[in-house]
Amino acid sequence: MSKPLHASVLADLRYFEVSARHLSFTLAARELHITQSAVSQRIRQLEERLGFDLFSRLTRKLVLTAEGQQLARVVITAVAEIEREVERLQSQKMKGEIVMSCIPSLAMQWLVPRLGTFTKQNLDIDLRIKAEFHGLNLATMLSEGTDIAIRYDLGEYTDLEPVLLMDEYLLPVASPQFMAKHPDLKKPDDLAKVTLLHDAVPWEGAESNVEWHHWLKGVDANEVDSGQGFYFNLSHLAARAAITSQGVAMARTTLVAEDIAKGHLVDIFRQPILSPAAYYLVSPKAKAEDPRIQRAVRWLTSECKRFTRERKRIIPLTRDERGPRRSDIPVVQQKAERWKNPWPDKSPQTAVRESTRGEKGRQRRGRAAP
Repeated sequence: MSKPLHASVLADLRYFEVSARHLSFTLAARELHITQSAVSQRIRQLEERLGFDLFSRLTRKLVLTAEGQQLARVVITAVAEIEREVERLQSQKMKGEIVMSCIPSLAMQWLVPRLGTFTKQNLDIDLRIKAEFHGLNLATMLSEGTDIAIRYDLGEYTDLEPVLLMDEYLLPVASPQFMAKHPDLKKPDDLAKVTLLHDAVPWEGAESNVEWHHWLKGVDANEVDSGQGFYFNLSHLAARAAITSQGVAMARTTLVAEDIAKGHLVDIFRQPILSPAAYYLVSPKAKAEDPRIQRAVRWLTSECKRFTRERKRIIPLTRDERGPRRSDIPVVQQKAERWKNPWPDKSPQTAVRESTRGEKGRQRRGRAAP
């Protein structure tokens, strides 16, 4: 029975393989990022353990001995095969299916129209989209086979680490035809005269009128009943009802920016208010190192940044509109460090929603806009 190679011999064979390819300790040292003397020492150590010389060290030349030539053929071939197999396995891991869960309104209005760019950049990944808005936890994601999810909520998870994708702003919208029939709709308190359109389930656990209540309180519209009107289970449906002149919808800028740009909807008061909820990316920690997931996250992050820039051009935000006003919804603060930064080229993001009772909120409102 042959005696297994000592671990140090296996380690030194790597130095021999590089030196044999270059026939130079100096060039081997450059490839291995160590000193020439360190390479020479490791080769000498290997020769002592094997019991024969591998190189003839001439004045200005390094030549393989007969034994060195035989060993070099085997070692160089073996290392090349190992590298090819590792590359094949890594490439195989990069391919396959990603299952993404996304809230329906965002999937229909924002995500699906942008999928073409992901497909072009990732031909080897099959992206499966599930439109759903139920709450998530680690057990649910694992049992349903969900790799990654986008939710619009407060970012409060017990066993998943939410990563902020983008903030959301709320604003009332109506069709141009509706506005033409209601010329007296000039200030927020005038909304008491029209039908309000609601997303009754903006996020899990939220009150059915929370978005209207939050916006009306933010603009000091105390004469409006935030609970009156029609209720839908999707923000997308409320926006569609507004387009068909059924009333005034409390819209999310991410979902209606295109309709506003095309003239299908009117930003009535031009007073967007930061929503207490935002769009969060969640995924089991075990998925963080998957190269496919990392590529999907990089793409999502890039698209969110691009859209945020576009949104500012369509719906300008003034200094006062950048934060919540008189919000009685608890502060939501995203942790500064997410999963020890699992996404390689993505910096952790921190999202802080301050109550207007907070000192920073008072200071911000006290500063004049530039």
